[in-house]
Amino acid sequence: MRTGTVLGLAIVIVTYVAAADKDDRSKEDKQKLQGTWKLIAFEIAGKGDDDTKDENRELVIDGDKITVKNEGKEVEQESFVLDPTKKPKNIEVTTLTGDEKNKKRLGIYELDGDNLKICIDEKGETRPAEFKTKEGGSQILVTLKRAKK
Repeated sequence: MRTGTVLGLAIVIVTYVAAADKDDRSKEDKQKLQGTWKLIAFEIAGKGDDDTKDENRELVIDGDKITVKNEGKEVEQESFVLDPTKKPKNIEVTTLTGDEKNKKRLGIYELDGDNLKICIDEKGETRPAEFKTKEGGSQILVTLKRAKK
């Protein structure tokens, strides 16, 4: 009986430490994402979008909110939750405005200095496993670069 109690306590401690580590890493990555990001490339279903050549598109990340802007005007607002303990790192995006309000999308992200890639499933059904899209698929790949201050 005593062995079961010790084992149970050990499991609780390990679970608590793992959750605390996930929370710390999530806060750290969230802090690194803060600021304005310029859209460099946009790909959906294996095809690039020529509109991404428009240098007026940007994402502003403030706290756990993403504001999508085009020519300085807000187009959409989303919230996000990170799980950097997964490989690749996970992101869940929830639309806060417009026709798709409250729609959740599963995705992955990669932060490399001032470069950010996000790949999400537009349908919100499955989390992408890699940073690419394929013809007929519902994945979107966004490549961003931190805006200079």
